[in-house]
Amino acid sequence: MRFNTTKFFKINELLLDQENYRFGLAHNQKECIDLIYRDSPTNFENLLNDIISNNIGDYPLVFSNEKNENIVLDGNRRVSILKVINDPSLAPSKRIEDLIKKIDKKSLPFNLNKIGCFVSADKQDILKTVYERHAAGKGISRIHWSAFATAKFRYDAHIEDADWRAIAILLHVISIDIDSNDYVQSPRFSFEVFKRLIRHAYLNNYIHFEVFNEEKAILNSESNFFSIAIELVKELIKAIDNNEIGLSRGKNYASEAFLSEFFEYRFHKLDIEKPPRTRRKKVVKPVTPPVAPQLPISTNPIVPPSSQTGLLPPPQIGLPFIEPKAKLEIPDIPSLIEENNFLINALNQLAVHKFSLIYKSLTDLNSKKYVIIAVVAAWSFLDSLPRVAGWSDTDFTSYYNNHIKKFITSREQQTSIRHSLSWLSNEGNCNKHSSDYVTLDHKEFVKHFNNIQYFISKVILEIILPNKKVARTDDF
Repeated sequence: MRFNTTKFFKINELLLDQENYRFGLAHNQKECIDLIYRDSPTNFENLLNDIISNNIGDYPLVFSNEKNENIVLDGNRRVSILKVINDPSLAPSKRIEDLIKKIDKKSLPFNLNKIGCFVSADKQDILKTVYERHAAGKGISRIHWSAFATAKFRYDAHIEDADWRAIAILLHVISIDIDSNDYVQSPRFSFEVFKRLIRHAYLNNYIHFEVFNEEKAILNSESNFFSIAIELVKELIKAIDNNEIGLSRGKNYASEAFLSEFFEYRFHKLDIEKPPRTRRKKVVKPVTPPVAPQLPISTNPIVPPSSQTGLLPPPQIGLPFIEPKAKLEIPDIPSLIEENNFLINALNQLAVHKFSLIYKSLTDLNSKKYVIIAVVAAWSFLDSLPRVAGWSDTDFTSYYNNHIKKFITSREQQTSIRHSLSWLSNEGNCNKHSSDYVTLDHKEFVKHFNNIQYFISKVILEIILPNKKVARTDDF
């Protein structure tokens, strides 16, 4: 055992790891619990019942940092359940909340104010143990990480990996493309298939070797071939999503022979030599987990672009139907919510003054100056609307997500609306419940709220209005 120091904590003194490789990056403790639950609701409930009956098992591994924060690096599932038992408002679902409320805390086989943990101030030592337990693949793993989670850890920890190019370019793509990120984070994504595709593309001149900095094992964003490689990767992700290629034995099995046919049919080879055979220099680097950005992504492994610009590659290379652009023009996003006639009409028919007043306030409010107020008001608006029709749960995103396919036919737009609803829910909860978290980017808020207005109008007219159950609408 590497860790000889044990310490007892109150459950509120322990922090879940918001940079967890298995479950993804979170922006707050509640989101950590939601991500852990979403990974497997059945396992979460089974572990809850086991902990209630048999105690929490092995001591969690805790990193005590310079800020005196006690971050759980191993044992997040168990600690998340202890947090929910201690505070049922953190429950990730109504079912779990109901189960928690039935628990007699006095009869629990453990003390929530005395949770035993192994503690270390050496994060690398803990991460080494975490890696051996879950990702080393040497027969000592307790709960195996997915291939994607393992690859992310190995890449961030600078552990040599023959397929580092696949994880490097994938992490970049999901950091810039919402649709790709949503699919890659879902259980349907196969990193093994993706690795095979990238390996074949690299070795057979579909991706230029200049896109990768072999010595540093990072992407080279200055390459003239970089944007074409990124577009090719997006197409490959879509192909996996559409079951055009996979690991099921059959006509689409990702064998070398099938990959050759697949690429020849879909893409054009680059008119270049084969990639040079280079060996990475072994460099001992500290393990530094990534800082959580707005999206649930591990890191952005690219070389920052310089001010120099090269010539565009010749037109016959890569994906000829994709024309690289020299400059991306980003439209200016207004500070005000756009008045949407469809939503105004729906609110008029609903005739509940509360919602009309909130919406009027949102459209009049300068969200650039008062973004926190705007986010909380939008959260209240979205959370209260379904209650007119008798809904009584705690997560409004699940309510709206159930109706997206009824009114939105475009798969791309469905994904976009889900993302906007999730953003508004998470930001609203953080601003309401966190003592220090605040939304700073008004443009993100305006973009996401404007994105859902038409969809919300359809939900009001087709779902909420026919099931309206409020007798005194003015008092709602």
